[in-house]
Amino acid sequence: SGWAHVDRLFIGLSRTQALRDYRQRSGHSTQELLTLLVGVEAVKDGAKAPDDLPASWNPLSRADAAGRARAFALQAALVWGAESLIGYLSSLTRSRPPVLPDEFVTAVNAESNREAKLVRLREVLCLPQSTASALTRSALVWRNKLTHVHATNTVDSSVRQFLLDNRQQIAGNYQGLDPEKYLERIQLGKSPRLKEAAAVNRAMAAVTREIDEEVCRRIDVESYFLGILTEYLSPPDTRSLRAHGLWGGTSIQNRRSLLNVASQNGLRTDMEDGFDTELPELSPRHALT
Repeated sequence: SGWAHVDRLFIGLSRTQALRDYRQRSGHSTQELLTLLVGVEAVKDGAKAPDDLPASWNPLSRADAAGRARAFALQAALVWGAESLIGYLSSLTRSRPPVLPDEFVTAVNAESNREAKLVRLREVLCLPQSTASALTRSALVWRNKLTHVHATNTVDSSVRQFLLDNRQQIAGNYQGLDPEKYLERIQLGKSPRLKEAAAVNRAMAAVTREIDEEVCRRIDVESYFLGILTEYLSPPDTRSLRAHGLWGGTSIQNRRSLLNVASQNGLRTDMEDGFDTELPELSPRHALT
């Protein structure tokens, strides 16, 4: 009679694959940095090199060697955090199926540098400046100064003023971090101290979380899930077999198979909201047309 049963799939996106990848890379970076610094302190206290070390190690001054290693570890932690953030932004704009509207991706990709891309993405998502975003923007400048000897970029004046205006909040949220001293070290291209390296990594984590929550809030889950199914059915040699695997049973079985695909692709299947769909009622033939 043309009537089709409509089911409701309670699926949604609570975090993007880009955020999961970011957290895998940097989720424990501060703890890993602390472990390295404990090892550096052990060098000063007389720690010996392991027998299987593939190169000779016999510093003239253990204190000097430990100091240089500490500076290296702190710089590496900041650069690693910045690169992880940059990777997160890149993954968001390249996601397949897309998690951002095409016009957002175009706007972000039109910017010439990493800081500008971050600023533009937050603008199109209508996210206001926060202490975390200001610390992150300044950390991207610091990253350039640490990795490029002749880097000339500076902290944007509005970011500098925002940090100084919010010094009490920053001190309270970031273990007594002093924005004035922090900005001075960036300007001089000095190595970060532990408090500063830990603060910027926390700030970057907060920024990715802010962005990701807004991306997930805005996403059209039905269109995103249809994109996942399109990708799933795209290999020509397994297309028919996969369609029969998804839609070869009863509507209840098909629904279960669809939820499995959703779960395998990072979607939650226990959301309060969802969308109405006829997908579980399809046959393999109709699904492929």
